[in-house]
Amino acid sequence: MSVTLQRRFDFALGGGRPLHTVSGVMGLFDVTEDDVLYLIEDGQFAWAFDIATPGARKREIRIWRRCIMLRQGGDFTAEATIADVLEDILPKPHLPTIRAVSLCRAFNCSSSHIGHLISLGCLQEEASDRGITVTRILTRSSVERFLAERRVQ
Repeated sequence: MSVTLQRRFDFALGGGRPLHTVSGVMGLFDVTEDDVLYLIEDGQFAWAFDIATPGARKREIRIWRRCIMLRQGGDFTAEATIADVLEDILPKPHLPTIRAVSLCRAFNCSSSHIGHLISLGCLQEEASDRGITVTRILTRSSVERFLAERRVQ
């Protein structure tokens, strides 16, 4: 007896990860990396962040999805504040901590990248008695500070 597994994928820009890579935007609009960087420098992607580790040779740019939606003709005002952006990227604003696994998803990056940011002091870990299999817990304030400092303008 054979078992067939089927997966259904629903693709929609509005949902999912709040930050998108430059290469993702390149594929979406069929443009070059230089085109995407120009849109950032020109202010058309007003909310972009460089999440690279300090001293990295290459930037790790992430663009807020609502900027991308605006470019596609979506309903978005460019007058968003850092508080609006942070609320979308880091849900549950009433919580003082963020799980590292959630931050990986929000930042659209690997867990090792988050680990490097922690070890380099860019993000602060909440003191805890975490076991070896438990995700790292970060202070929300350190994540908010990191993003505010890393905005590309």
